[in-house]
Amino acid sequence: MVKPGLAFGSGGNGLQWNDAGYFGAPSREIVADGILIIDFQVGVTAFGLDLRMFTGFPSSSTMHVFAADDTTVIGTISGIPLLTSGAPVFAGWHDAGGIVRVQLHQGFAPWSPILDNLEFGVAGKIPEPSSLVLMGMGVAALIARCRFRWV
Repeated sequence: MVKPGLAFGSGGNGLQWNDAGYFGAPSREIVADGILIIDFQVGVTAFGLDLRMFTGFPSSSTMHVFAADDTTVIGTISGIPLLTSGAPVFAGWHDAGGIVRVQLHQGFAPWSPILDNLEFGVAGKIPEPSSLVLMGMGVAALIARCRFRWV
């Protein structure tokens, strides 16, 4: 979960990394004392993540998404169910104008929802399939040309 262009913060006393197996954790996760803050140091246009609560502690979570100006809330999702089983629940957001910060909190415990599998990116940075085909044909033509010269 630690990737370039990403920082985590807490609205409380700190952050905690949990190893796989800790209170049912399927993998290594992060949880905050209070609000969990995700800062995208370079604005992104989309992100997705898995949220959960410790096994045996059902709750619900709220997610606030901030625009590129880092002050305007462009969206809020309330009531994200965090299951008694501790199973992860997916949440995500897309905004073409850019996202720079996300805040996650829940009201029934002094800690944030547990975060795992955070993925993010900028839409339009992935080549479309036709571009990949054209690039592949160009590489194949170069290889064929080089082989023809050496024969």
